[in-house]
Amino acid sequence: MGLYYCILLKFILTAIGIVLISALPALFDGMKLDISSYI
Repeated sequence: MGLYYCILLKFILTAIGIVLISALPALFDGMKLDISSYI
């Protein structure tokens, strides 16, 4: 049970990491657009 939970947790963290990495460029583009619209 503990080993299964550890594997599941690692899988979830990996999935979250992949989502964050793929979302970072869009996030930076949004920040650039916001900064340029404020100026």
